[in-house]
Amino acid sequence: MEICVEIWKYVLGPELGEKRIEMPSGSKLLNVQLQSGVPVLWALCDRSQPVVIRKVYAYVTGDAMVRQWPYLGTVQIAEWVSHYFDHGETVADPPACDPDA
Repeated sequence: MEICVEIWKYVLGPELGEKRIEMPSGSKLLNVQLQSGVPVLWALCDRSQPVVIRKVYAYVTGDAMVRQWPYLGTVQIAEWVSHYFDHGETVADPPACDPDA
């Protein structure tokens, strides 16, 4: 079976803290950079894999970290500086149950 991976782009937005991104399991996070003034993450993804939640966290300079997470990149917009780290993947939340269905 041939594995086909693609580079996907995820817009992160300027907010600090945790970003929860749906992407295929095992995706390789490549880099975070600004594109048109907005932080963006690029990842190497295999669409045949099940979807999980990937947690990416944006810290400001001086923030405490409980451990050393894999580094993804730093972006600067005017005086604002944010450092992005990969906090790993978790199982995607199951679809909401509609009690009226």
